[in-house]
Amino acid sequence: MNRQTILLVLVFLTQCTWLRAQSAEMDSTLNELVQTVIKLREPSDAATKQATEYFVDHSSTWTTMNEMIDTGAECDPRTSQTVSGFGLNKILNHIETERTVGAVRQVKGDFLNGEDPDYDYSLFEHKLRAGQTATYKARGRVGRQVFVIVPYHPDDNGLSATLIVDGQSYVFKHQGDRLTLHADTPTLSYDDEFILKVENSHAEPQAFVLLNHNTRR
Repeated sequence: MNRQTILLVLVFLTQCTWLRAQSAEMDSTLNELVQTVIKLREPSDAATKQATEYFVDHSSTWTTMNEMIDTGAECDPRTSQTVSGFGLNKILNHIETERTVGAVRQVKGDFLNGEDPDYDYSLFEHKLRAGQTATYKARGRVGRQVFVIVPYHPDDNGLSATLIVDGQSYVFKHQGDRLTLHADTPTLSYDDEFILKVENSHAEPQAFVLLNHNTRR
């Protein structure tokens, strides 16, 4: 193989790596899910109706990520109505219940979750107590992962997050009104466990939505 051929191969591999990172970062479906969640920051019937219609119309695309819950750090769901939030889980759970009635295969009772191989996108709302760090452990992802955290309060929310795979930490970046992690995550196999830590350093509880794109690439 001559020098020119080697250079062409290197350029091609570099472009493939760049395109894969860009496709993960700029995925249109994930962006639509994020934008729909953001609309729920507005506490109005119109915003809820619009978001519900979107999730119903795209209900074959997403599933709830309800396998990732830390009861030790999160607000008790029976009392967390006092914590301002998106109201997302109520919407998703209602749609999921309707979708799984009569289904032969079910996960987590009547609900599917982010480990289900039929879905590439999952999301769930959390309400994290003041000064607490939630630790979520999960499997069932394949390839590079894209995570987005959308805080209910876009400013001064005190949230930070880290993904841990095989002892290696990958820190979420603050981008505008959200936290993101993409492109530089390791390639996972279905049985690989990963840990996600979300810290709330604020003096008040904070609601946020965690979204995942399981790229399978």
